[in-house]
Amino acid sequence: MAKVLRRSYEDRLMEFVLMKLYFPSPEGSGPPSPPTFTKLATFKTFGVVMNVFLLDPSLRLLSAFVWVASSNTIALFTLLDWDVPEYVFIDTDIECSVSSNWSCILHKEQIVIHSEESDHANQYFYPLSLLRRFNRPIQDSENFVPSISTKLDPSMTMTAPFLFPSPPATPQTTLPGTFEAVEDEPATDNASDNPPPSLNPNPFPLPPWYPESAHFVRQWWPTLPTIPRLSCTVVLLSDHEVSPERGRFVLAQHYFRVPLFELDGDEHIRYQTESRPGSGSGSGSGSGSASSASSSRSGSFSGASSENSLGTLTIAGGGDHAMMKVWYVSEPFEVVCVVDGVDEDGEGGQVQAERPRPLMAVDFGHAVWVENGTATTGKRLRFVSFPPIATERDGLYDANGERWIRGPQTDVGGTVRTLDIPEELDLNTVETINIDQSQGAVILSVKSGKIFILCYE
Repeated sequence: MAKVLRRSYEDRLMEFVLMKLYFPSPEGSGPPSPPTFTKLATFKTFGVVMNVFLLDPSLRLLSAFVWVASSNTIALFTLLDWDVPEYVFIDTDIECSVSSNWSCILHKEQIVIHSEESDHANQYFYPLSLLRRFNRPIQDSENFVPSISTKLDPSMTMTAPFLFPSPPATPQTTLPGTFEAVEDEPATDNASDNPPPSLNPNPFPLPPWYPESAHFVRQWWPTLPTIPRLSCTVVLLSDHEVSPERGRFVLAQHYFRVPLFELDGDEHIRYQTESRPGSGSGSGSGSGSASSASSSRSGSFSGASSENSLGTLTIAGGGDHAMMKVWYVSEPFEVVCVVDGVDEDGEGGQVQAERPRPLMAVDFGHAVWVENGTATTGKRLRFVSFPPIATERDGLYDANGERWIRGPQTDVGGTVRTLDIPEELDLNTVETINIDQSQGAVILSVKSGKIFILCYE
């Protein structure tokens, strides 16, 4: 839960209360006890909070992204243990672009800031051991305001491009009375018939397609120790140039992992150290020299730097082709939006504003939404399962010696289906929508307070 204590953008102050919801086990044959709330922690933030992440409840680890208005950068606020009255608040110096989509992931004792632009993804790695150097006490006072301690570069940055589907083939026409001479050509592999995916243009570039909402979902089922957990991104892109009131929408989806790719020698690696005031220690003092150097795969760096300098290893690679390939629901549709009233700052003080909220939910590899249909069909409940991650079978041969080729139907995206709904569910009254992949269920709440749990095979 959150409360705004001071509203201005430059020095917004917010207070958060982290609560635990507990469902008691039923005792005997009596009625179940009502759920109870327990307060776990209270903390304040300074600046415009973009999102809060429970990175690992078992470790009591929490982080938040805060927009720094004066520099238009992202600050990282962290509670390394919310039972301990200490906080870390650093400016990452990462630009906050209006077109970026952000997530935060804990990976092997590192906080990873994951950001996505329209054509590439970035990951910024902050080891917990590094962040601990900037721990500060939380004062037990009503007047306490947290402050940014320093600008801190990540220890490593990774960048990988998205791989877009091939554009539709342009049919060739032959004029009447003419013919084309076809020369014999050597047979080629299927992979060489088209340019590399990285050369394909973005079919929904920015502008006019802007991210309306972005959803990041981690693989929720267990995996083997040697197999990394995957993540899935689904972005609702909107184009309001034709009709500002209603807009057109498409869905873009891809998988990724942390780190974005494994080093195989094809990456461009750069190592740079920079000296910043206060970057030498958690107390805010220290000095260092700046240097820049290139590195090999082995991590042997040339160039000099002082022990107080903080360095960033920047790696640009092609990414995992199976992970970074983008799938689309490419036929534009109109998603139903619910208008929420929100408090915003105006010239005359606090004002009530309206903000549309798309009725869409996402789970790993799936999406469901309420869609405006035609005058005859009305609103309908739509569902898509995106293609699974491609495997090493691409371009190889099957057990019978035949070349295995992925079907053309998966080149763009999954098949969209209309879900059947009970007669008593009026889609005009839906307020919220959710999806539970583990149960095969879509959960909708309506204005009257009823909740519909629809299970599908």
